[in-house]
Amino acid sequence: STLFAVSNVVCAFSYELLCIPLPPWLLSLFNPFRASGRLFWPVNYLLVLTALLFWKKIFKTRQALAAALAAVVLVQAADLSPILIKKHSEFAQRPAYSRQAQTDAFLDAVGENDTVFFLELRDDRALCASLLKEGKANNLWLISRDEYGLDRSRAAMEQAAAALKSGENPYERCIYVTQNADLAAEICKNSGFSCRNVGEDFLIDYETT
Repeated sequence: STLFAVSNVVCAFSYELLCIPLPPWLLSLFNPFRASGRLFWPVNYLLVLTALLFWKKIFKTRQALAAALAAVVLVQAADLSPILIKKHSEFAQRPAYSRQAQTDAFLDAVGENDTVFFLELRDDRALCASLLKEGKANNLWLISRDEYGLDRSRAAMEQAAAALKSGENPYERCIYVTQNADLAAEICKNSGFSCRNVGEDFLIDYETT
């Protein structure tokens, strides 16, 4: 289960460190498991149980063992507190696309295109859910299913932006999204590209002739 938890794609933060190509039939076979990292939990539980049994031999009394465990819990709580505070703040804020009218405007701008490619990293649960509901392939970081996801790395976004600025269209039937007004203006100088503003986003479309 540890090997499966590591998976064929190893990342650190937003950077892809290693990717081992696998045949499509094998990816489809294991796709129902989705978040492979969870398969490390049994190993983690075994390590925790082993540590507790080892500590029981070191600390002769229950009071000493309880004090040691309490200290570990406090250290863990202190270590997790920044991310817990961050998540609490994120959930307390209203997502940018929580208002149905703005969501509808975004989806209307996407139109009949099959793909939505974001040119910057972003975390938008409400927009992600709306795109999934409409069956639009995209590269939001919340996507974990291969049939919906595109290359979500920062390098892929930079490559797509460079191609667009040079007048190339990397993906067929695709809308490109950026919140950088200068980038949108530079791309739309090229023939065939048009831009539509929805809220803070600039949606760039390539019109085939």
